[in-house]
Amino acid sequence: MLPTSNAERNKADSEVAGSLEQSPPSGGSIDDRPNRVSLAAACGAWLKIAALSFGGPAAQLAMIQRLIVEERQWLSRTEFSRALGFCTLIPGPEAQQVVTYCGWRLHGWLGGLIAGGLFILPGFLSILLAVFLYNAYGPAWASSNMARASQGALVAIIWYAGWKLFGRVIQRRAQVVIFVAALVALFAQLCGYPMIVGIALITGCCFPRAFIAKPEAELPLGSGPISEEEQTTATITTGDEAGASVGNRPRVRKALMQLAVGIAVWLGPLWGLSTLLGDTHIVVKQGWFFSETAVLTFGGAYGILDHVRLVAVEKLGWVTEEEFQLGLSVAEMTPGPLIQVVQFVAHVGAMRNAATGENAAGIGLLAAVVTTWVTFVPSFVLVLTLAPLVEWLRRYEPLMGGLAAVNAVVLATVARLAVWMTAKSWLGSGEGGVMNWPVVHWEWVGLSLLLGVLLVRYRWPAAGVLLLANGIGWGMSTGVCRMAAECRVLAWV
Repeated sequence: MLPTSNAERNKADSEVAGSLEQSPPSGGSIDDRPNRVSLAAACGAWLKIAALSFGGPAAQLAMIQRLIVEERQWLSRTEFSRALGFCTLIPGPEAQQVVTYCGWRLHGWLGGLIAGGLFILPGFLSILLAVFLYNAYGPAWASSNMARASQGALVAIIWYAGWKLFGRVIQRRAQVVIFVAALVALFAQLCGYPMIVGIALITGCCFPRAFIAKPEAELPLGSGPISEEEQTTATITTGDEAGASVGNRPRVRKALMQLAVGIAVWLGPLWGLSTLLGDTHIVVKQGWFFSETAVLTFGGAYGILDHVRLVAVEKLGWVTEEEFQLGLSVAEMTPGPLIQVVQFVAHVGAMRNAATGENAAGIGLLAAVVTTWVTFVPSFVLVLTLAPLVEWLRRYEPLMGGLAAVNAVVLATVARLAVWMTAKSWLGSGEGGVMNWPVVHWEWVGLSLLLGVLLVRYRWPAAGVLLLANGIGWGMSTGVCRMAAECRVLAWV
């Protein structure tokens, strides 16, 4: 039975560990949390999580839950589930946002900045190293079978990610309609991705009940079956009759002020660079473009990668298709959020398009820093600003309906990226990048299917699949695979 009075609601909230309507003091920790965690101990945990954050969002979230909830018990499972549910409402990389949220719950805004920053650092350094190695050995890799094998692995990985996203996103018939309409618009190039997202958002906000799934279908991905206690908790905190108590109503005005300051911090450096270097400089153009993609990244990095590829490869020519695929492979195999592929794209593209007389290496490094800044700062701003309002946001039907419609568009972009990657890998390309439609490369079809089985049946991580694919490609390039096959034939004879 739902609580009806303010006193009963306050009592229920106290029984549910960690009510999110009460934010911790700025820069401090939650006073009523037993066994307060020291900042040094938390930093050690965030470093460990950052160093082990391989395998994409699902693996990263599972590891965060194991280390923070199950082993150290710094947060309850209910709190973690709420954190994950909140981070699915805002654009940006979910795993990094969840870590930032956990740091905020423990040590306020300072803890959130440290946790989220440490989660990004290993991936940033790994991408820098990858660009250095690419400058030394990249052309040889791009023309080898290792590149084609990586394409085959990415085909399996992206289709698998799309399949999981479909089960998570599509809950109502209206979402199917939006998905099909977005897919047609994307393939026919009727309008750009930002406009499609805007149309879907407005449609969902106007007709929220057509898009909002039933409460039991709103569990976050990977949370698994919940207990009876957690079901009761979910009813108390998200039901129609539930609400914040009179003394703890969301401080919307304060949140809006904080959001305005955060936007200034986010875009201020880019405005300064625009003044110093000019609006047409490659670093400035990349900064504005990746600022746009940062606020359009719903449902994970795969949802925005097709838009990044279309602009960075086909329209502006910052990088080639092979370089984009290499960046995606590197982001899959290194720790950190998958969206850090944009750092690789920006770094390589800025070095290639540096103006005459400029230091290409310095411009590339500046582009990597600027792109990382504009990509991740919005996540910090949104998490630290909106976390105290999470329950209020989840009860606002127009917002939930709009996000449900946007998620259907995200699924359409993942499907388009998967189709493009499949055609590129299985059908190959001829002179000038023209597809050889009549020619099917069955060796890469077989490799993609094999790696797909490893992903789906044996739960291999994406990094392991890519490493295996590169090993097979290396063996094909050096003749090791052919020699092994010949030895097997001779032994059989």
